[in-house]
Amino acid sequence: MWRALTESEHLRHWLPADIVGERCAGAEIQLPFWPESVDRAGAELEQAGVDLDDPVLTGRILTWDPPRLFEFLWEDEHLRFDLEPDRAGTRLVCAVRLGAPGPRGHTGTASGSTSVSTACANSWRRARSRTRAQNGSPNSKTLCGIRFGQARGGLKTPQPGTAR
Repeated sequence: MWRALTESEHLRHWLPADIVGERCAGAEIQLPFWPESVDRAGAELEQAGVDLDDPVLTGRILTWDPPRLFEFLWEDEHLRFDLEPDRAGTRLVCAVRLGAPGPRGHTGTASGSTSVSTACANSWRRARSRTRAQNGSPNSKTLCGIRFGQARGGLKTPQPGTAR
């Protein structure tokens, strides 16, 4: 699961942009939108002020603790991915603090442009299905718990047992 959250070849399946830059806490990163993301959401990106000829936003890695925690800023949005062992698999807890709404509300923001919460949930369902099919065993599976929330002044901290 760590690779799906951090490597370009996997990011393109669920995140509308690549993450380019050194992978370490404090590193400045570039988030160039994938061409297919620009094709799908070009009008929204343009309304949000993104140059469609060079659709790149900036960010910074806040926490890089493989394979447990990845946290970064994407413009003024804060994304955090916690991975925890959970029975025979891994639990993913994703928290997103949205920045200021764009011209069309939060759908015009960096993470909201293609709905990170929906993309994450759908991607992990597909990953779980692929893992089961590849391993052919009900005991070899990826368990996925996702809690999405928005909180003023910080990220919501999921309570044990709330993300399944």
